[in-house]
Order: sequence, then structure tokens, then C-alpha cells
Amino acid sequence: MDGRRLREKGIGLVAPLAVIGLWQLAAVQGLVNPQVLPSPLAVLRKWIEYLLPLQMDEPFGALDALTRRNLQDELLRLWTATGKTILFVTHSIEEAIYLADRIVVMTYRPGTVKRDVAVELARPRDPSAPAFNALKRELGQLVMEEQQRHHNDELRMAAGD
Repeated sequence: MDGRRLREKGIGLVAPLAVIGLWQLAAVQGLVNPQVLPSPLAVLRKWIEYLLPLQMDEPFGALDALTRRNLQDELLRLWTATGKTILFVTHSIEEAIYLADRIVVMTYRPGTVKRDVAVELARPRDPSAPAFNALKRELGQLVMEEQQRHHNDELRMAAGD
């Protein structure tokens, strides 16, 4: 990675360099500002923050389609730049396929893993592509099986009243 890209990464680079003792070397090489030496606690906080996955629970759920796609594309751009793990919860199968490398389909009560699916479609992903839609149908079938289980449980509970 060249010096320009390192400078663009900014504070995200501070923790890893400081932890492994390369902060001073990076400063000497002109890759970081030596006047901005962080405290050990700040380094530790940033390092932990860097290591933890970003958790997002339905962040685009209330948006219109155009804004949603723009923010999905921005999220993918940021993910590509940082490589940070993102745990993204969505009820949209299309959104899951568009964003994810891995999709975990959950069961209806109790909430356990029904299927863990690796998304092996090339990026950028085209929602109109046959492979995209084949995966969308497969995942839709899994979700509908769980919807049917929920419906059957509701009927059983109503009949028991």
C-alpha cells in the first residue's frame, strides 16, 4: 500500500501501527503525522473498535428504493475500502443478496440457523441477472417454509382457544 493510501485511511491505521510498534517508523517515513501520537488508551479503544464487527439492524428499512440503493452502494464502497466485517440484519432477500458474502436464514421459533448460504456472485451484483434471481428464489423458498410453520402454529393456537 503506498503512502497516499495510508494517509487516506487516517485514524483507522493508528491502532494497528501503534500496537505493533510501527507508529514511529510510519511517522519517520511521512506516512502519518508524528504530532498526533495517541494515548495508549485511545489506541486500545480504536483497536477494539477496529476488530469488532459493525452491527447494522435494518438500517435502510424505512427508505425509498432509490435512497436505499444509494446507501447500499455507499456501504459496499466503505466495506471495500476498509475490509471491516459487517453483521447486517435485513428482512429483504434482495438486499441480503446484493450486500452479503454470506446469508444466514433463521428458523421460526426457536430462532436457530436454518441455512448458511455462501453468496458466490461476482461484484457488482446485478439484481436482474439469472443467477441472482435463482438465489433469490432459493432463499425465498426457505423463508416461505418458515412462514408456513408460523401460520400453522397460529392456526393451532387459535383452534386451542
